Amino acid sequence: MTEAQIKSVALFFYFTLADKTVAFAASTETAHIIRKKNNNSSEFKDSVLVYACYKVWKKYLKKSPKNFVHNPISEQGWLVPAHLKLELWWQFSKETEPITLLTLVWAILLDISDKDIAEGMGATEGTVRYRIGKGLKSLGMLQPSSGGLL
Repeated sequence: MTEAQIKSVALFFYFTLADKTVAFAASTETAHIIRKKNNNSSEFKDSVLVYACYKVWKKYLKKSPKNFVHNPISEQGWLVPAHLKLELWWQFSKETEPITLLTLVWAILLDISDKDIAEGMGATEGTVRYRIGKGLKSLGMLQPSSGGLL
């Protein structure tokens, strides 16, 4: 795995779990799964990253079925720019369906293609696009009538 791929895994768990200890453990476990699935080949597929993240995320969600408690980031030791305000994101993550949240993180924050997300999750590309649209509307980033970004 490259540094960029490791960063993608860490960001995924940061934005979906928001607990430093759990995110670190999940990231480490995911990296092992990715290495196994890729058989240490030099060609890396984003669909494998999605598959591994989704598999591990579900495992950690089962351990704590309620949404993870979002403790203040500064108390957990995360290094986040001072001007970055994540309160709205954490509120959104509590109110939206988990699958929509995951899909948005992969598509928008990590810039993974709809095709790779669909392949990694075992869904269709249309389902992935629907979830992205639904999430963007919930965030207020899509105009409901036109479907275009604000």
